[in-house]
Amino acid sequence: MTNLNVRTDILILGAGVNAMVCVAFCQHYNLSYKVLALSAGLHSRNRHFTITPTTEKIFKKLKLWNEKDEQQHGYFKSIQILAEDGTVDLDFNNSINLGRPMAWVVDEKFLNNKLDKLLEKEDHYLNTINILKNDHEGVKVEDDTNTIYEANFMLITENLKIDNQAILGKQQRVRNYGQFALVGDLISEKCHSNVAIQWFIKEGILALLPKKKPHAYSVIYSCNKDFDVLNLTPGVDLLPKSLMNKQIGQIESFNNLSSYKLIEKWRPSICHNSIVWLGSAAYSFHPLAGQGLNFAIKNIDRFFEHFSNQKNYKDSFAKQVFLKSLNKSVTNDAKRLIGLINLIKNYFGISDKGCKISHKFFLKLINKSSFLKKSAIKAAS
Repeated sequence: MTNLNVRTDILILGAGVNAMVCVAFCQHYNLSYKVLALSAGLHSRNRHFTITPTTEKIFKKLKLWNEKDEQQHGYFKSIQILAEDGTVDLDFNNSINLGRPMAWVVDEKFLNNKLDKLLEKEDHYLNTINILKNDHEGVKVEDDTNTIYEANFMLITENLKIDNQAILGKQQRVRNYGQFALVGDLISEKCHSNVAIQWFIKEGILALLPKKKPHAYSVIYSCNKDFDVLNLTPGVDLLPKSLMNKQIGQIESFNNLSSYKLIEKWRPSICHNSIVWLGSAAYSFHPLAGQGLNFAIKNIDRFFEHFSNQKNYKDSFAKQVFLKSLNKSVTNDAKRLIGLINLIKNYFGISDKGCKISHKFFLKLINKSSFLKKSAIKAAS
């Protein structure tokens, strides 16, 4: 027997960090909502997020972050891009927020603990969902128990199996970066002094993000090796140890390891009638930028900011004008970020010696320009 649910303002598909942030916004703006999740609770992996000052302000607005939280995490006030001989090619100092971090290094488990408290646990979780209607007025969907839900907007925050693909509009596109990411927690001989370190080497891109303890880092190594094909077991031997030893001393431990394939995902449009894609369902970037979560949170804030300024979100014409403007802002920002990531990857991947010399000179010019560095830091935050 079909059970017709009460119509809600917002329908949220997903169970990750971005879905729970959408819940926090609904509660903040007193909007009715329903969450259709794939599983119970949030899954904590061994990941650390860089939380920029912009994201911090949004979390504070939602009461997901306070002054005490700042003391629980590592942070960095500058990012140093190093050459293989240990010299600094580029040093981004925090010249925008003097006395404040460029970003905090936050354990995914911390965010999950905060967000998991927002939602009461349910007994039923989805295997698939069928979209019955998606037009300018709203959406109607049916889950695998034949329960029907209606809403003014549906927010999809992660990829899941959806029947009736024709009603979704343009699909998400995928590009393989040809790299695998190796992540883990590293303890070094030398103190990190709240400086993030990054190398661009032949084998890949290595970043060390300082954690709270003075000798602890979160490691993200974007390696040009397929661990599965080569039957390599993730471990410290996969890291460029001789290169790292020059900067951080001996590696005392490298634990909590995991690896995954790096792919880029994006949508030509994040909106279609009354459906909006956010988070990883909209875009997924190379970790080089460290902006995946921050980009998603900023766009979720953009979406819900509409409700603080207007009360006519049920008006179909006003809704489409708003969604068109949102889509333009988000897709333009995504194109710039993807372009920047690809530019940096290609820039440091050049093997021609003549180009290397000219680029080295260009780096030095950037390094002397406080304006260019300020602009880059402001854009990243």
